Amino acid sequence: MLYNNQKELLNILKSENLYTKKNLGQNFLFNTKIIDKIVSAAEISQNDNIIEVGPGLGILTNELIKKAKQVITVEKDSTLIPYLNKTFQNAKNLQIIHQDILKYPIKLKNYKVVANIPYYITSPIITHFLHSQYPPKTLILLTQLEVAEKILAKKGNHNILSLQTQAFADCQIIDKVSPNNFIPVPKVYSAILKLQSLNKPKIKDWHNFTILIKKAFSQKRKTLENSLNTLWGHNKTKWSSIIQEAKITSNSRPQHLDFSDWERILQVAKKY
Repeated sequence: MLYNNQKELLNILKSENLYTKKNLGQNFLFNTKIIDKIVSAAEISQNDNIIEVGPGLGILTNELIKKAKQVITVEKDSTLIPYLNKTFQNAKNLQIIHQDILKYPIKLKNYKVVANIPYYITSPIITHFLHSQYPPKTLILLTQLEVAEKILAKKGNHNILSLQTQAFADCQIIDKVSPNNFIPVPKVYSAILKLQSLNKPKIKDWHNFTILIKKAFSQKRKTLENSLNTLWGHNKTKWSSIIQEAKITSNSRPQHLDFSDWERILQVAKKY
């Protein structure tokens, strides 16, 4: 049994004795027009393998299996698995997995991620896929608008999430989604976020880059020489020299730097 509107969704929840779980960040989407926009943004062909995160009651799953070669949908909520198995028992190109997506081993190659994700784990989910051994070609995520805008931040307003994401993907917001398209109604606006994996990451030394930006943004109101003080055993004076040699303005804060700036800092710091 599937649904096409709010009333039908509520009837299914009642008849199946199911309910949304706040601790899992569940907000079930019922507007089929939004579903169409998500699927359209994914540009799915009959040769595509899809991983879906948190299918809920399967409204998006149903559209994905119509277009893709294979769909793997990963659901953490055990109470939804029997319903999904019953609803999609005849879908030969669908695999339903009961697991936490953050513990799901990514073994697929050449695949896409399409999902209405739990908003509270947006950053871990993006990291789990983009930083994996086999990153997806594309991620289409329905997530919180504020977080999507944070991911798209430019030089001058950068943050850890924008740097960690943009280092691996081109990012864009496809559309905004109002709260009244969900049950229960969230307190925030949502966005359809598209992440297109880059052929080559913007940062070579990812391990030290992560250490560097986390240290810098831990005190983002301070200048770099102050926020980076003691990192890798370098004192404030040495960091001042590193920053100067990397051709970074002395009063710069971490949000003011872009990838080329961080790359120069890493290269110079290795010499000290």
